[in-house]
Amino acid sequence: MNKPFIPKPNTGSLFKNKYKVKPNHPDLTGKVHLDRTLLTRIIHDQQGDTIVLECIAYKTTLKDTQTFLSLILKEPPEAQPKTETLAELEDDLPF
Repeated sequence: MNKPFIPKPNTGSLFKNKYKVKPNHPDLTGKVHLDRTLLTRIIHDQQGDTIVLECIAYKTTLKDTQTFLSLILKEPPEAQPKTETLAELEDDLPF
C-alpha cells in the first residue's frame, strides 16, 4: 500500500495543466501549503497592503517521468531576522 503524500510546510508544486484547451487557460496548476506560524509572522511583520514571499522553484521529475515545478516559499531576506556577525558583537563589548 502506498503511503499518502504529506507535503512539507511552506512548499508547493506546479504541474502541467492537462485540461488546458484554450490559450487563456493556465499552463500550470498546483497548491501551496503554508505553515500557519510563518503566515502569522509575515502578516504581523510586513507593513502595507501587499505581502511578499520569496519563491524558489526546482524542476523535478517523478519516477513515471512526469515533470513538475517544486516550490519553496519563505520570507524575503530583508524580512528575515538579522543575525549579528562576530565583529558586530565584539564592537559592543565594554572592554
